[in-house]
Amino acid sequence: EKTIKAALPRACAAVHPGYGVLSENPVFPEMLAQAGLALIGPPAAAIAALGDKVAAKALAVKSNVPVVPGVLKSRENLDEALPEAEQIGYPCVIKAQVLIGGRGKAGGIKLADNADEVRLHAGNILGMDIKGHLVKRVWVEHASDIAKEYYASYSLDRAAKKHLLMLSAEGGVE
Repeated sequence: EKTIKAALPRACAAVHPGYGVLSENPVFPEMLAQAGLALIGPPAAAIAALGDKVAAKALAVKSNVPVVPGVLKSRENLDEALPEAEQIGYPCVIKAQVLIGGRGKAGGIKLADNADEVRLHAGNILGMDIKGHLVKRVWVEHASDIAKEYYASYSLDRAAKKHLLMLSAEGGVE
């Protein structure tokens, strides 16, 4: 809403959602259209398919792209997270499914080495508030053996009119 309110008085014809939450929200193109603004970006169906990890993973599997084994579970099916974790194998990762960055730092991503830890972490993550987003779903995924994590981001510095590549050996923490 803030983006639309900023665009309208400036006589904008189109809006680019950036590279964060708006770019992953399939409702945003509809909101723009209702306000008479065009979206610079993919159609809502593409955002829905790729902005949600579950839909994106299903599309990848359908397209024969190798993926880490994982199963989506909702709050109503919390008891089903355990059999899925058992099927996937330990260690596994319990991940909050919200369209916002910083899930790990907020405590929304936890490793589980056994059934008790799956119950504990899934129970703690479901209902958690991460930057104003209520966690209603968790993703159970086999934990990858990561020796070292790196962060890479490619962007555009509009002020300098140059491409910007950011690399960090600290991982995607900050």
